[in-house]
Amino acid sequence: MNERLQPSVTDYAPVNDLNMYYEIYGSGQPLVLLHGGMTTVEDFSLVLPAFAQTRQVIAFERQGHGHTADIDRPFSLEQWADDTAALLQHLKIEQADILGYSNGGSVALAFALRHPKMVRKLVLVSAIYNSEGYYPGILEGLKHAKAESLPPIMREMYIKVAPRPQDWEMLVEKSVKSAATFTGWQKKDIRTISAPTLIMVGDSDIVRTEHAVELYRLIPHAELAVLPATDHIGILFQRVEWMAEMITEFLNTPLPEETQHGQTIGQHDGQESDFPKSIGRPAMGALLEAGYTRLEQLTRVREADIKQLHGVGPKAVNILRAALADKGLSFVDKP
Repeated sequence: MNERLQPSVTDYAPVNDLNMYYEIYGSGQPLVLLHGGMTTVEDFSLVLPAFAQTRQVIAFERQGHGHTADIDRPFSLEQWADDTAALLQHLKIEQADILGYSNGGSVALAFALRHPKMVRKLVLVSAIYNSEGYYPGILEGLKHAKAESLPPIMREMYIKVAPRPQDWEMLVEKSVKSAATFTGWQKKDIRTISAPTLIMVGDSDIVRTEHAVELYRLIPHAELAVLPATDHIGILFQRVEWMAEMITEFLNTPLPEETQHGQTIGQHDGQESDFPKSIGRPAMGALLEAGYTRLEQLTRVREADIKQLHGVGPKAVNILRAALADKGLSFVDKP
């Protein structure tokens, strides 16, 4: 697991005015790795070999990071998501599993929102979807970070591979500005993500556990793993076996549409569900559009969210509450 694996391909791709560096390992279902902020593909050096045993792993360095030189363009999650899509198009990959760590997890969310058809499954490791995701003080620290105050290992990783090592200060400056302007997405936007998603966070992470739980509840087809005695760095460098096993099992699990008699979940009208028809067509349509098809999925949702995010009226909510109770279930905020 700790053995350093050499890529089968290292190259640069012309992507949206960038000369983007990427590496490819193994073969099989494509898995794209999105590294953290101000770091490189080395984020995944320990866990990557396990993935490459059964998958084609694509790791790249986005604008201004690692081997990929910066250009005269602000840092933007949306732009980085589009750059990711352009790289996959360059590699002639129509759909892939996406794994994002830390800031790369937010890029993965942007990618899933902007290019949903290109996402097969989504893995979010220590990721946030809005500025409230960090514990108090973390975001403020990011907003005021200086190149000289960051851990020396980050600068060393950068200058080891960067085409212009002198750009380290610029990388930090642009990253700080990006953090300062980050607001994230509304809950209703996150709710539209239809790809099966695994959310992972350490119990001692800089990302609030409550935020990870909230993200888990917002994404219709989501799973949650909270790793004990694990911080933001340790989740990739000290929990390698846990990470590799859980992620591999998640990625290998058949997609929902493959287990529902060919019925594609959450992607077209007329799909099957076990909701009572008495909730009415508007409520039914709102739930299906949000990616819900089974009553059991509502056990991870707050009743208030069903009302506020999806416009399901009080009569329909009462019917759903009763239907859940008949099965011994309830909304998440009910006893």
